[in-house]
Amino acid sequence: SPGNCNNVIPVGATDQNNLVAAFSSRGTALANNGLVAPGVQVLTTDVSGGYATATGTSFSSPMVAGAAALVRRKARS
Repeated sequence: SPGNCNNVIPVGATDQNNLVAAFSSRGTALANNGLVAPGVQVLTTDVSGGYATATGTSFSSPMVAGAAALVRRKARS
Protein backbone atom coordinates (compact mmCIF):
# COMPACT_ATOMS: atom_id res chain seq x y z
CA SER A 1 0.00 0.00 0.00
CA PRO A 2 1.20 3.59 -0.46
CA GLY A 3 1.75 4.01 3.30
CA ASN A 4 4.51 1.38 3.15
CA CYS A 5 6.50 3.09 0.39
CA ASN A 6 9.89 4.70 1.04
CA ASN A 7 9.78 8.43 1.82
CA VAL A 8 6.02 8.35 2.42
CA ILE A 9 4.44 9.52 5.67
CA PRO A 10 1.04 7.93 6.26
CA VAL A 11 -1.54 10.46 7.51
CA GLY A 12 -4.39 9.83 9.90
CA ALA A 13 -7.08 12.04 11.41
CA THR A 14 -8.06 12.49 15.02
CA ASP A 15 -11.45 13.43 16.40
CA GLN A 16 -12.54 15.81 19.16
CA ASN A 17 -11.40 13.28 21.79
CA ASN A 18 -7.91 12.99 20.27
CA LEU A 19 -8.68 9.44 19.12
CA VAL A 20 -8.13 8.16 15.59
CA ALA A 21 -11.30 9.13 13.74
CA ALA A 22 -13.65 6.39 12.58
CA PHE A 23 -13.02 7.21 8.89
CA SER A 24 -9.25 7.57 9.25
CA SER A 25 -6.48 5.46 7.86
CA ARG A 26 -5.08 2.98 10.38
CA GLY A 27 -2.82 -0.02 10.48
CA THR A 28 0.83 -0.92 10.85
CA ALA A 29 2.20 1.69 8.43
CA LEU A 30 0.41 4.50 10.27
CA ALA A 31 1.38 3.15 13.68
CA ASN A 32 5.05 2.72 12.76
CA ASN A 33 5.77 5.68 10.47
CA GLY A 34 2.73 7.92 10.34
CA LEU A 35 1.42 11.04 11.95
CA VAL A 36 -2.09 12.00 12.92
CA ALA A 37 -3.55 15.48 13.14
CA PRO A 38 -6.98 16.96 13.82
CA GLY A 39 -9.41 15.95 11.10
CA VAL A 40 -12.91 16.38 12.54
CA GLN A 41 -14.65 19.76 12.52
CA VAL A 42 -11.49 21.65 11.57
CA LEU A 43 -12.06 25.40 11.25
CA THR A 44 -11.39 26.55 7.70
CA THR A 45 -12.43 29.27 5.28
CA ASP A 46 -15.29 28.86 2.86
CA VAL A 47 -15.81 30.14 -0.68
CA SER A 48 -17.78 33.19 0.50
CA GLY A 49 -14.86 34.44 2.59
CA GLY A 50 -16.37 33.26 5.86
CA TYR A 51 -15.51 30.38 8.10
CA ALA A 52 -16.78 26.82 8.23
CA THR A 53 -15.84 23.48 9.73
CA ALA A 54 -14.76 20.53 7.65
CA THR A 55 -13.91 16.89 8.28
CA GLY A 56 -11.48 14.50 6.61
CA THR A 57 -7.85 13.52 6.26
CA SER A 58 -7.65 16.21 3.59
CA PHE A 59 -7.63 18.65 6.50
CA SER A 60 -5.11 16.60 8.51
CA SER A 61 -2.56 16.30 5.73
CA PRO A 62 -1.49 19.98 5.58
CA MET A 63 -0.71 19.89 9.31
CA VAL A 64 1.29 16.68 8.90
CA ALA A 65 3.14 18.19 5.91
CA GLY A 66 4.07 21.20 8.03
CA ALA A 67 5.35 19.00 10.85
CA ALA A 68 7.35 16.87 8.40
CA ALA A 69 8.91 19.98 6.85
CA LEU A 70 10.01 21.19 10.29
CA VAL A 71 11.52 17.79 11.14
CA ARG A 72 13.30 17.58 7.80
CA ARG A 73 14.65 21.11 8.13
CA LYS A 74 15.92 20.41 11.64
CA ALA A 75 17.58 17.18 10.48
CA ARG A 76 19.48 19.04 7.74
CA SER A 77 20.73 21.89 9.96
